[in-house]
Amino acid sequence: MRALVVYLVLGITDESAMARYRTLSTESLRKAGGHMVDLAPYATQIDGLPTQWLGAVEFESEHAARDWYFGSEYQEAVKARKQGSEQLVFLTVLPFSLRASGGAAG
Repeated sequence: MRALVVYLVLGITDESAMARYRTLSTESLRKAGGHMVDLAPYATQIDGLPTQWLGAVEFESEHAARDWYFGSEYQEAVKARKQGSEQLVFLTVLPFSLRASGGAAG
């Protein structure tokens, strides 16, 4: 089954740290075969804390998602992300691909 690592960005606190995060995470993501999915244009927040962005990274399997997220290369990026933002991160498993459904795939 497909897996998503979902990011809910509550706020950016350090733009330079986030620029470093984007550089590091993009390269590790490319190597791991994950695909960014920008969910923000398709979501309307109706309750809860204000957010700046909602997105996800899609993988072929939960195993692939966990290997990427907890791998040493991405963990370097995580340090920069935690320095530069306040985020909630979730792992979920789906019986379908968001990329195949069109629209939200990036």
